[in-house]
Amino acid sequence: MSDTNILDMAEFIDRIGGDKEFAVELLQEFRDSLDAEVSALKGVLESGDAKAITEKAHSIKGSALNLSAKGLAEVARTMEEAGKQGDVATAANAMPNLASESEKLKEAINNLS
Repeated sequence: MSDTNILDMAEFIDRIGGDKEFAVELLQEFRDSLDAEVSALKGVLESGDAKAITEKAHSIKGSALNLSAKGLAEVARTMEEAGKQGDVATAANAMPNLASESEKLKEAINNLS
């Protein structure tokens, strides 16, 4: 996956009006909350609640898209769609990919500062 799929910084800076310092601050705040979001999704996966999986994956997808973190957004979208279909197994199978994309994104954000 290309670096712009992990984090398209130019696109994100453009989205928020060109303020790179603010972009970095927002990304760092997201990075700091990402482990909790991923853990929460793991928790709803373990519960088998397809609706909760859909909602949590949708939340992660939306945040990732707003931050131009396309790889994370794509995996979260896959999990969201699986949840909508009641397919907990497919959502669970995507969890390692979501965790991997999360780690790649955190590393990319760490490399900004």
